[in-house]
Amino acid sequence: MAVSNGNSDDSLVLTVVGVLAAPTLGGLLVMYWHQVVDWAVKTGVLVSAAAHPLVVLPQTGAGLDLPRLAIAFAVVGLLVMVPLLLIRRSWLQQQVIQ
Repeated sequence: MAVSNGNSDDSLVLTVVGVLAAPTLGGLLVMYWHQVVDWAVKTGVLVSAAAHPLVVLPQTGAGLDLPRLAIAFAVVGLLVMVPLLLIRRSWLQQQVIQ
């Protein structure tokens, strides 16, 4: 009788949940697009069309001015760089072990 530590089953479940969750969240975003944009304008995350944003979101007129655009680039940069650095660190640690 084979003994399993459950890691492969956990990975499979997380993969299936991720594959199903991504399209569901994307569909919800499309369905509620205008409500999300209205909320973002009211809370100050986006600027309204009257403020003449540099980057305009489709079908809304609202968008990002220069300070918000700089913050968005910084956040996206962090979201890309941190996983890449963690992958690199893990890869280097595996090289040291071997």
